[in-house]
Amino acid sequence: MESETYYDILGVQPDASHRALRQAFLSLRARQRTAMVSDPSALRLFEDAKMAYDALSDYEARCRYNAETGLPPPPRPEVPRPTSSLEEEENRLAFWTSYVRWSTWGWPPSPLYIFFFLRHHRHAGAATN
Repeated sequence: MESETYYDILGVQPDASHRALRQAFLSLRARQRTAMVSDPSALRLFEDAKMAYDALSDYEARCRYNAETGLPPPPRPEVPRPTSSLEEEENRLAFWTSYVRWSTWGWPPSPLYIFFFLRHHRHAGAATN
């Protein structure tokens, strides 16, 4: 492990995003989980991967690690776009409106109900004309 960097252990490039680091760690963990049952050295590989992910998952710790190893600084983590309160309220209102409508009146009607409704009204309309 002395010559390997944490990026080599996880199998990612030094400019990988936080999402790529997480996906690499989770896939490595899934592979090592099955190997740990039969191979005791797989436990050591898993511990190395966990240590690498712990060091690289925090942005400040990753910056320090890159500075110590002479690598370029990592990219800034993605910041999720905040939703406006109006957008949240519209989503909440749309959900509850549809929920109340469907649960109270039984909407949307079943295809069988529509079939008999149309059949009845078609015949009833023909008799009055």
